[in-house]
Order: sequence, then C-alpha cells, then structure tokens
Amino acid sequence: MYLASVEAKVPCGWCVNCRQNKRQSWVYRLQAEAKEYPLSLFVTLTYDDEHLPIVRIGSDLFQTNVAVVSKRDVQLFMKRLRKKYEDYKMRYFVTSEYGAKNGRPHYHMILFGFPFTGKMAGDLLAECWQNGFVQAHPLTIKEIAYVCKYMYEKSMCPEILRDEKKYKPFMLCSRNPGIGFGFMKADIIEFYRRHPRDYVRAWAGHKMAMPRYYADKLYDDDMKAFLKEMREEFFRHKMFNEWIDYCARENPILTDLMQLEQREEYEKRMNERLRCKM
Repeated sequence: MYLASVEAKVPCGWCVNCRQNKRQSWVYRLQAEAKEYPLSLFVTLTYDDEHLPIVRIGSDLFQTNVAVVSKRDVQLFMKRLRKKYEDYKMRYFVTSEYGAKNGRPHYHMILFGFPFTGKMAGDLLAECWQNGFVQAHPLTIKEIAYVCKYMYEKSMCPEILRDEKKYKPFMLCSRNPGIGFGFMKADIIEFYRRHPRDYVRAWAGHKMAMPRYYADKLYDDDMKAFLKEMREEFFRHKMFNEWIDYCARENPILTDLMQLEQREEYEKRMNERLRCKM
C-alpha cells in the first residue's frame, strides 16, 4: 500500500521552527570555522557615553534622541585590527544587540585567529575599537549558541526603532570564502556526492538539516530538487507508519503485512530515483 495523497510538511522560512533551523545552521558553520584555528575569542564591544551613536527619531515636534547600532563602527574596528595585525589571518562573525534594560547598543563578536588571549587581548582590541570598552575570552560552544540566539528575532529591537530598518539589529561576517568553508574538504565533498543526503551530523552526533551554504556548494539544482523530493517522501512514509501504529491495536496480522509492503514500495521508489540521478 502507498498513500500518495498524504500531505508533506515543507519549510516556510519564517516560522519558529524555520528560524531555529537557521540558527542551528549558523552554530554548525561557526563550529566548523573555529576548528580551523588554534584560538578563537568571544568578544563584546560596548560604547562609552562619549562615542555612543545617537540619532533623532520622530516627527518634527516630537523628536527624541535614541542610541542605535552602527555597522560602520564595526567595519572600522575590523579595518584597524587587520591593518595592525596584518601578519595574522583573522575572520569574524558579529551580531548587534540592544540591551534589555536600557536599550543600549553593543556587539557580540566571534573573532577567529587573533593570536592573544586574556587581559592582553582585551587591551589590544580596545586600542582598535576606540569607542569604549572590550571584553574578550576564549570561545566555547556556549558563546557560539549565545551569539546566534537572537538572530531572526524581531522582538529584540526597541519599540521606537521598529519602523526604522536602518537601525535594526544586524549581522556581519567574513566572506570569500563564507564562514565554515573549511568543512568542505575533498573527502567530505566526495562522500556527500557519492551518498547524497540533505542532513549532516552535528558535532554532538545527532542529525540536523544541512546548512544551505553547504548544499549550494555540494549539489546542483537537479540534485537539490531530488533531495527535496526524498525529504517529502520521508515525511509521507513517517506519517504512514504513525497510522500503521494506530492500526496495530486493531489487527496486528494485517498491520505486519502492510508494513512489509510499504517498506518494499518505499525502498524500490527511492532506489529507482537515486539511480536516475547518479
């Protein structure tokens, strides 16, 4: 038996689950990037009152001063840092944030390849930041998760700035190649092209959706369409099995026959499709 009419769930891109998948993809890529360096830092950049970016928001009669995040400040910081330490290959990932209590802007950065740590790292980074204060310590998975925690969350922007796209929290990162490109080693590429799949093993061992960045590098459009079809087939198969479990209480013998027939049909269809793509 085969239930071709069973609907399959597909990602929309913006629901809670989809946003969580995007965050998990960034966590995976950041972990892959960190593995390429002997030392990476978790850095927090904050402003003193003198350098706090201020803009006037509101109508002509009711304008108010508001502290805002600044991409330019982060970009200048990285420009000064790379110029001063040009002998080191440094890459970064940064998210901006408004404080929960007073809405004060600040930045959380993962800095890959900076050669110093401890108090020295904080002092040296502060010389390049020049806008206030710097905290820095060795990177752990906890900080990676924290940096990605508020990505894609609209609620983290102060109410007065909700309609000001220019000042909403942002993310910046190194490009060319993208973050986590080191994952794409020759043996990995060969494995995934010989055994196409749309998931990876997280560093903790469980399965998770393959980050889109990797899928775009590994597969052409035809293969991505095939993997999407396989995923939908998987959900239909899963839903069928849930129905089988429900029926098992009524007629165990019939259920066993249905399970065997369904399994054979499913494997036959998948093998035929895979042969057509290889």
